[in-house]
Amino acid sequence: MGRRAALRAGLAATALAGGAALAAEPAAAALPASDDGWVSVLTHGAVGDGVTDDTAAIQAAFNAARAATPNLGVLFPAGRTYRVSNRVTLSGLTDTALRGHGATLALVDPAPVTVKDQVRGVLQIQDCHRLKVLGLNLVDDTAAYWYSGLIITASTGIVVDGVVSRGFRHTGISVWDNIPGASNDIVITNCTTEDVRFGIASNGHDVRITNNHVAMDWLSSQEAEDWGGVWRAESKYYDGINVWFGADRTVISGNTITECGQAGVYTQQVTNLVVAD
Repeated sequence: MGRRAALRAGLAATALAGGAALAAEPAAAALPASDDGWVSVLTHGAVGDGVTDDTAAIQAAFNAARAATPNLGVLFPAGRTYRVSNRVTLSGLTDTALRGHGATLALVDPAPVTVKDQVRGVLQIQDCHRLKVLGLNLVDDTAAYWYSGLIITASTGIVVDGVVSRGFRHTGISVWDNIPGASNDIVITNCTTEDVRFGIASNGHDVRITNNHVAMDWLSSQEAEDWGGVWRAESKYYDGINVWFGADRTVISGNTITECGQAGVYTQQVTNLVVAD
């Protein structure tokens, strides 16, 4: 099957590098699996009440999806807020999906991240291939530490569709590798990032960033009022879409980008770049 046909068929792949050690799996709750081919985070002890810390239970569901042959999809049942206090890492999955339409993954009372170059994603995708990430809401209401919403690392054939990432101190959605281009064939589409320092960023290869809404909200913030509308280096708000050093074959098309602290689209030392519409 050709690449374009594969994308139409809904195949995608994802990978994440340098993640934390995976949490041990807790005892499974007395709940059935959601459907054939899927594992629900509720099955592994997540509560989704916005109060209980579901970090270990979600990681256990991720681990179970990876351990199955073939890999299972992961389901966040809708209408619930799953509270986490650290990143959860989806790694080693192939030919499957994470589905979270109507569900929220909320960072609350997080583990401190004190050094900016140790930025971590609340949801990290590592070493995954032909993976879809669909419809999940990612939220940080305090932005106390240097977390991003979603980070994709060392992965191929990933589709991120309909994800919302809001309030993070660093990046809403990011494709990032220590060696630029290690992540390849990535689609970020129909997503929303809001009230973050950087909206969407990539240093990957063959990355399409299309039909997203990036809203920084800088002009309406208290920060702008306090500073008389002048951007400063310590501002929370920087660029809407970033194409970082070493990126190759990037398409940015059909996006709306509003009220940034600096550039709407910022690029540096990249090759084969299209910015349109």
